[in-house]
Amino acid sequence: MTKLPRKLVVATAALAVAISVSVGSAWADAKPNPVPDCFRPWEDSTKMISYPAKEGPYRLALVNGFAGNDWRIQMI
Repeated sequence: MTKLPRKLVVATAALAVAISVSVGSAWADAKPNPVPDCFRPWEDSTKMISYPAKEGPYRLALVNGFAGNDWRIQMI
């Protein structure tokens, strides 16, 4: 049996935790679509994802670690 590099094991565990947290924090809800022309689902059976409301003030951060994405360059 070969030993996996420690970084690979840690990265896999971190990815698993991140996915489980992101999936567990949102739920599919049958709420009405506010702008059906703009937010069109792939299929009619697709439900909207809903998050609980949070009080402000909000902070927004833009990380420009990789400038190769065109949409990031346009935002800046």
